[in-house]
Amino acid sequence: MFDSTGWFLDEKDGCIDPWPFISTSGSLQCLESAGIPGAREIVWSTYSDAEGRKWYALNDTAIAEAPFYDYLDVDDIRKDDPDGSNGSKLDLEPLLELGLSLCEYIPQ
Repeated sequence: MFDSTGWFLDEKDGCIDPWPFISTSGSLQCLESAGIPGAREIVWSTYSDAEGRKWYALNDTAIAEAPFYDYLDVDDIRKDDPDGSNGSKLDLEPLLELGLSLCEYIPQ
């Protein structure tokens, strides 16, 4: 589902396979960077009644801006890659591509 804030995604939707997160749903957003002119931050957010909203940096711009916006490390919620070794995590590339498509809705 898309609204003015981004895409709400759920593991059950099957739009990202394999689902890379331990959380089963969240919102994917592309935000205009306040600190880096012309740059876009791709972030993932989750919400629970117990913990409120949490934001995770997905792309390099969001990672660079993390200290200013309290974005968390996405590896904290990424699933391990069952085919990988040495603690490798599932690929975020499909999610990043979808996030970049959201950036097209932000005027230049």
